[in-house]
Amino acid sequence: MIGWPNENYFNIWVVANIASGAAGYAYFPGISGAIDGVVIRSDYVGSIGTSNGSNYSARSLTHEVGHYLNLPHTWGGTNNPGLPQNCSDDDFVSDTPNTIGVANFSCDLTQVTCGTLDNVQNYMDYASCHYMFTDGQKARMHGALNNNASDRNNLHTPANLIATGTNDGFVGGPCAPQADFGTAIKYICTGSTLTFTDMSWKAAPTSWAWDFPGGSPSTSPDQNPVITYNTPGVYDVTLTVSNAGGSSSVTRSQIIVVSDAVGAQAVPFVENFENTGPIPSGSNWMIENATGNAWGLSTAAAVSGSNSMRLVNHSGNPNGTVDAFVTPGYNFTNIVNAGMTFQLAFAARSSASSDQLKVYASSNCGQNWNIRYTKTGLTLSTAGILSAAFTPNGPSQWRLETVNLNSVSYNNKPSVRFKFEYTQNTGNNIYIDDINVTGVSNVGIQDVEFLATVAVFPNPSAGLTNINFSLAESAEMTIEVTDIAGRVVQTIENNKLQAGQHNYTFGESLNSGLYFVRFVADGNDLTQKVVITK
Repeated sequence: MIGWPNENYFNIWVVANIASGAAGYAYFPGISGAIDGVVIRSDYVGSIGTSNGSNYSARSLTHEVGHYLNLPHTWGGTNNPGLPQNCSDDDFVSDTPNTIGVANFSCDLTQVTCGTLDNVQNYMDYASCHYMFTDGQKARMHGALNNNASDRNNLHTPANLIATGTNDGFVGGPCAPQADFGTAIKYICTGSTLTFTDMSWKAAPTSWAWDFPGGSPSTSPDQNPVITYNTPGVYDVTLTVSNAGGSSSVTRSQIIVVSDAVGAQAVPFVENFENTGPIPSGSNWMIENATGNAWGLSTAAAVSGSNSMRLVNHSGNPNGTVDAFVTPGYNFTNIVNAGMTFQLAFAARSSASSDQLKVYASSNCGQNWNIRYTKTGLTLSTAGILSAAFTPNGPSQWRLETVNLNSVSYNNKPSVRFKFEYTQNTGNNIYIDDINVTGVSNVGIQDVEFLATVAVFPNPSAGLTNINFSLAESAEMTIEVTDIAGRVVQTIENNKLQAGQHNYTFGESLNSGLYFVRFVADGNDLTQKVVITK
């Protein structure tokens, strides 16, 4: 290759191919002038013409210029990202977090590999979403340009600008800003306010024009407006920024989910996905990460009825993919002993599978989520190990899971939402059915004087279960046993009872499972949970 004098020019050689297969390469300051510069393939320059157009390709030259200006990779001084030992290496820049680096050209903005959040969007990593240098990297590049190693400090001197014909007095106008923004919260209750933060880049805007469908106000000229949402729904937000160099706009679709502050579903409630309607559905059922394979209604398998929620993971979802679905709000007003169970079917693909299912709960419409259930790997599996795509073939491949709600935190809350979040790691298809939200009302039958005592025992039971209670006065009494799908499986009493002690037994003919004993006395309700194991 023929280069111009490196003390006067920054050489960039654009080539058709590189023998090693690399996209490009460059050397740190101090290398021989004959090879001082950047060598890069034409399909990794920019985003038009011969470029393949990806973010990684469009930013490859930026990456190599970083090396030319003395920047190592963010994981350290090798070309081998993804290795655990990279955590102990360093790039000599204090504000880039230690990382093992991105080895598969992905873009996981939640990646933590060395104890802190990785800066995967850094130009000096191998991710597919390059967007930034840090202030520390900027200072290190300025240091390279002001150092005599490889004559970098001569490139920008007035004498060299005159000698190379680039000191023509031209002063460019300002660049147009690139619109960008964010907000710290996605899920809110009606009546809540949000602050939207301008994060525009490339150049400083001088004016802002926001559009907030469903918000109040619905438009704003402020840089960081505060908006109130009073109506349930899923809303987009658009920002247009301008300066003397031009303008740009960005729209974030479905960035805000507004739910009614009072849950629509009264507790107890069983969601068997038979009459749910479409999912996602407005601000009720939400699907997170809906691209590629995502959670959705399926008729492939079910515990009761024909439908369940399924996530296809056997193929199509790379390791590390996180998918979630969010339920509507459930009304726990006047409810104590809050609880939740669901039916799970999942097969691990191998003994090394480390897929994970988490269930979160939120009592403020999703502004804050608390983990209430976690299972990983083989402990998650209900059907052992299966290399083929998994579809449960019967009840034995389903398992009843219990979510610990720490009921004090959710008792008497007007709206509680749940999020089922699955992280893929060489696993298989997963199914969820019969989400059973439970609780006992603290009004009605518990507060009337005629119910002095009620006991259901033993619980859990091997089959035969006793019911004992006393009435302080006569009452019309119905006692029913229902399964987790809400079906009445046994009617124990349906008559007017006199004051005094009453004793019943049930359960001998019932299969193992979770049941609910419902007492209705003169229109007042009490429900107690019973587990039968035979």
